[in-house]
Amino acid sequence: MIKLLSSKKLMCVSRIHRVPPVWHVLAWIGSLGLGLTAFFSFASRLHFEYYSFKDIVATSAFVLYPESQDLWLYLLGLTVIPVFTLLGRGIWVGHIMLAQKIQGQDGQSDVAFITLTYLLWWVLPLTYSYSHRPGVVSVYAIGGLFVLGNGVFIAQRWLQRRALSHPTDAPPTLGLQGAISLLGAIIGISLLTSPIETPFLKMPVQTVLGMAIGLWGVWLGGTHLLNRTLRRDWRNTAECIAVGCLPLSILPVQSILWWEVYQGGQQIARYGFSKVAILLFPATVMVVVVAMFWALYSLVNKSRNIAWGTLFGRWFWLLTVPLLLYALAYSPNIHRPLDLFHEGERVTPAHAIMAGGIPYRDIVFVHGFLRDPGVALAAFRLFAPSVAGLRMLEQLLSPLVLVVTYYLASVCLGNKWALLYSLLVFTGFWHTFYEWRIVPSIITLTCLVLYIYKRRLIWAVGGGLFTFLALLVSFDVGIVTLVACMALSVALSFGEWRKIKLMLILAYLIPLSLGIACVVIYFTSAGALDWLWSWHWQILTVYRDWNGMPFPVSPGELGQAWWSLFSPLVSVAAMITLTLSFIKKRWSAQSWVVLLLLVANLALFNRGLVSGYVYGSALKAGSHFAPFLLLALFFPSHSSIVHKRPAEIFASVVLSLVLLFPTPNSLTGRNLLQVINWQPEKVRVDIPADWVQPNIERVGPLFLPPHQASSLTEITGFLSSAESFWDFTDHGALYFLSNHLSPTRFYATHHVITRENQQEVIASLTKSPPRYVLFRSGTGWDAIAGIDRTLRSFLVSEYLLKNYHLVEQKIGGFTVLEEGTRISFSQSLAFRVDLGYVPFLWGRDRVHDLETLYPASVTRWSFSPMSDMDGWQPAHDIALSKVSEKGWYILTEGSDAQLQNFDLILDPRSVTYLALQMRAKGTTEGKIKAQLFWRSGNEAFAEEHSLLFNVVPDGQDHVYLLRLASFPGWAWCDTITGLRFDPVDTSNVKVTINAIELFQVDELR
Repeated sequence: MIKLLSSKKLMCVSRIHRVPPVWHVLAWIGSLGLGLTAFFSFASRLHFEYYSFKDIVATSAFVLYPESQDLWLYLLGLTVIPVFTLLGRGIWVGHIMLAQKIQGQDGQSDVAFITLTYLLWWVLPLTYSYSHRPGVVSVYAIGGLFVLGNGVFIAQRWLQRRALSHPTDAPPTLGLQGAISLLGAIIGISLLTSPIETPFLKMPVQTVLGMAIGLWGVWLGGTHLLNRTLRRDWRNTAECIAVGCLPLSILPVQSILWWEVYQGGQQIARYGFSKVAILLFPATVMVVVVAMFWALYSLVNKSRNIAWGTLFGRWFWLLTVPLLLYALAYSPNIHRPLDLFHEGERVTPAHAIMAGGIPYRDIVFVHGFLRDPGVALAAFRLFAPSVAGLRMLEQLLSPLVLVVTYYLASVCLGNKWALLYSLLVFTGFWHTFYEWRIVPSIITLTCLVLYIYKRRLIWAVGGGLFTFLALLVSFDVGIVTLVACMALSVALSFGEWRKIKLMLILAYLIPLSLGIACVVIYFTSAGALDWLWSWHWQILTVYRDWNGMPFPVSPGELGQAWWSLFSPLVSVAAMITLTLSFIKKRWSAQSWVVLLLLVANLALFNRGLVSGYVYGSALKAGSHFAPFLLLALFFPSHSSIVHKRPAEIFASVVLSLVLLFPTPNSLTGRNLLQVINWQPEKVRVDIPADWVQPNIERVGPLFLPPHQASSLTEITGFLSSAESFWDFTDHGALYFLSNHLSPTRFYATHHVITRENQQEVIASLTKSPPRYVLFRSGTGWDAIAGIDRTLRSFLVSEYLLKNYHLVEQKIGGFTVLEEGTRISFSQSLAFRVDLGYVPFLWGRDRVHDLETLYPASVTRWSFSPMSDMDGWQPAHDIALSKVSEKGWYILTEGSDAQLQNFDLILDPRSVTYLALQMRAKGTTEGKIKAQLFWRSGNEAFAEEHSLLFNVVPDGQDHVYLLRLASFPGWAWCDTITGLRFDPVDTSNVKVTINAIELFQVDELR
């Protein structure tokens, strides 16, 4: 007997040893995570603080003082971490032995799944390392997920083995069990977002997990007993009852029906229909009961042959999952600070159109009709003509990005991958486009993918229709869609000419052409077709270079440039894959899908480059299709996790674990567990105690920070009583809030792109001069992407400085100009601006025309042995200074090298530009900046009378053009009596200055 037991034990040990080493290593790593989780759980329950022993005679035997915190945590770690690590290892060995006993073989796929679930225990340690708070993720939630995953898996394997001798007792598939668990989770989420206060609100994750386990257990046990009673196939019975549970899908809708606002612990507002939300739950239960009876009757009635599994799967993937994703992503909170630029892009054009303006002729907008004025016009009709009404509609539209992303992933990757992918997008593991305006584009690509697989022209017609809608919503994203779809249509038509000839191109272009024809007819009748064409051509050819500056990425930023490299690398991989498929004659429908996604990814990433730097949201949005493309390359839609391909099982489990880990670069800032914890809070919004509701009708019932509410009330009251005004600060919403129209087509100065646009603005201001001009806001909007507004719109700035004067007192924080000039005026406006690489900033048309401007020279200093220094002298942190044939050579020894000239008497109004020809060679990494100072009278040099710009430290000659006439600090000075030039702000830099010149040119024509 002893020998028999020993032989069995040796057999089990040998099986364990046959497990590949990689799983042993991962098991140890997962077990270490269990040890760390146990340590953090125990440590979070220890309180190190001082105690008062009032009325206690004896001294406490065990007190944790702050001074002993490190010692006790060290002892706790030495005790708990090794013990629980070994315990986890032992549990893993038991799991593997049990799985191998059930399977009767090694079962490598089971070993992989069980081992990877142990990585769940790293969620709490990693979350702590990111947030430095041990209680962010509940250890009970992690434990519940671990037990649920392994319990369901082992039970499924046992039931499958048992069914070998009883085929009718074959259990439901794991996919169906997961779907029922998700329906149970939906019940839990509905309890969290219900208007009724329940104890569940304090335990969100536990509630959702408990409901998922509860419904799964009731359904699994109930269908087994029902199967025994009816003597039918268990799997078919379970699928039938699952169809009866489908009406539970509607429960998440209640989070859209109501929400309330709290301030200082008190409820101050309630929105929506809370009674309807309360009645939704019992109404859904009644519908479920009716559906159950219908399903059971159909099951018993043998004349009805219904494929229950197919019916459930179709409705579950097409309706249940999208509704759940929408409800998870939806946030009703409209209370946040006003964004007078971006929200002005919607409300102000809508206000102008409601006043009778014609789009593009009387008012311009850069995105598209539906994205800018269209959504505001709809919100004004549906809710109220206010910013609050606009936000309500946009909050409803925002989750659609996640929903349509799921549908595209579903047709490209399959349903299970689509759900996983969408959750990864939602929690922020992969970046996504940040606005709802990409929704028509994603729908268009979905239609084209369906055409590839189904070969039905109705999908091509739908693609053309939604392409037109994409152009209406957002012109730039619509162009991306058009390029991708036309590339596919042409390639597919000629690649499979015998099958489809030109039918695809015609089916795609007919609805698109009809839509464009309607637009042309409307704008022709309104006399605005030329305006429409010229503006969109300008966006295509100029706006990209204007909106984003091409700042390079330094070597020290490569780690943070990952998302700028991810999309190009995936595109390269796709190109290689398609090339190999073509060469090896393995081109398939999936290859056409990859080609479509590749072109869309390239075009959208190219559009995303307008951000100009690796941290820009536009660049992250430009990587929207890159994860699609990556997964489509390795896990095509015809393959599924059900097929048990090892690579897919590994990838799916690992990515599922990623949902629970903290993702610092996330869209929501939460992992999946934190998203669930957030559900009660999103319908019970808690705003800061000092936020107030401004008394401005067109703001609506919004609570704002007190300083913004005060500023907004003051400036809106002033503008409402003013006869007319123009906004130079990009706070375009002020036109709407004060019930005024812009005297020019441009309500936002940032949209004044070209020199012709500036001249048009000047002509409009000259024809109908506004009484007041909002000149500076004192916020970051005074300089976008490091470029000051006075430089971007330099002609307009100079016009304003010559024709307006400063109102002495700021109004609501705004610097206001009033019509009319003053002969004697001395006022400085403090600001600093990083001009970037100035030769590139000003553009090619600036530098090569420099020679033509020299005849208007005011003063020129050329540095050579034969020339006089004319008052220039070195000062501070200069190790070497000498003049040679190549210019004035300087070697800096500190960060404050200065060149000064006090021998000056200049009228600032006679100077337009300062041209500086210089080269610099530095040994340090990063940007090197230069700074120009000027002074008036005997005053000292000061920051408010200075200009900061970047220097190119490549040892080559560069001409830096600085338009001084656009700077208030220069134009409004008295006589200039001194200049100071700090060529670099770093030591050990070799600088050679060839010439400095001041000259005047009139460009206001």
